[in-house]
Amino acid sequence: MSKLASAPVGWSPVREFYESIAVDYANLFTDSESLEETQTVFDLIGLDMWDGERILDLGSGPGTMLDYIHIPPSKYLGVDISPKMVTLAQLSHPAHTFRTADIEDPNALAETCARQKFSGFGFAVSAFGVLSYVEDLSAVLKSITAALFQDGKLFFMVYKDGYIPHTHESFGQSVPHKTYTMQQIRDLMEPDWKRGMVLDLGDFVGGVGLELEPSVGTAGQA
Repeated sequence: MSKLASAPVGWSPVREFYESIAVDYANLFTDSESLEETQTVFDLIGLDMWDGERILDLGSGPGTMLDYIHIPPSKYLGVDISPKMVTLAQLSHPAHTFRTADIEDPNALAETCARQKFSGFGFAVSAFGVLSYVEDLSAVLKSITAALFQDGKLFFMVYKDGYIPHTHESFGQSVPHKTYTMQQIRDLMEPDWKRGMVLDLGDFVGGVGLELEPSVGTAGQA
């Protein structure tokens, strides 16, 4: 099992943690309960929400979404804070594009998309608690929204209030993170999303944005 090593100067604790466990990460979720949970989430995304739009996968890890949903390479961009996760994802899915970026940096997401010559996305996804590691969830959600087309959609998951992340327990490390109630997520989404919902997803709270308010600044039209 990996141990936390000394990280390069300037690296956040979150990047340091996921960089150190990247090789072992996928093995944490091979039990039947975890596999069923993962299948349920990606069925919700792939069967119920995705209509073939270009997807922005935030916190793409080792490319897990592509193991469950067939997405053409031209319709996908995976972003992760861990360079090692990005390398593993690229090895598993060589035709798809993955990039390292810290989504808390207000310019990082826009710059990453611009380098890929993507004008915007029809669907942004951040599954399994990635956004629980950001300091200002409201600001990050606005950055994600700005990368969407006006008719874009959003699906994200954060840790539910009281949940202790499985990764922290398994590796004996605690990384700063936040948990949320369903009402908190509802309040965060309400200003920008005309139509959406908040889901109880077991250990997670899910936020679903289906229709943006007309006044919200976005990437424009597809």
